[in-house]
Amino acid sequence: MKGERGRQGPVGPKGDQGEKGDSGIQAGPHNMCSHLNWKECTFTRAKGKDTGELYSCQFMKNYTQTALHVYFAGNLRIASCDNCCSRWYFAFNGAECSSPGRIDGAYYMVTAAGKNLHRHRQIEGHCNNIHKGRVRVGFWVGN
Repeated sequence: MKGERGRQGPVGPKGDQGEKGDSGIQAGPHNMCSHLNWKECTFTRAKGKDTGELYSCQFMKNYTQTALHVYFAGNLRIASCDNCCSRWYFAFNGAECSSPGRIDGAYYMVTAAGKNLHRHRQIEGHCNNIHKGRVRVGFWVGN
């Protein structure tokens, strides 16, 4: 059998002061949440390639601990093939994202030899663990 709860005991002695923590990011107009901390790249022409890098954009990333959010919205095509698949993806300084994972989309076509299908698509995601400094973001296509 459980008895009644006892009364509150006295407050113990004050402990030693801990070590000073690391400085945080300075608040102000140029902090990580600033509207000045984004860049948009637009392209008006495709390079007419079926494999390799289609577009790229370079910019300066200010902080190591931030993620990059990327997206493509536009027409993609797959043409003159039967039972084929193409994959469009983002690469950062020539390498695909590994955290949390690849940012890509695939388009498959079957029994359509001689056709040239254009479809509007959006491919979007974010990538962690990219160093601060100059970053080249590329949009690629491959089989």
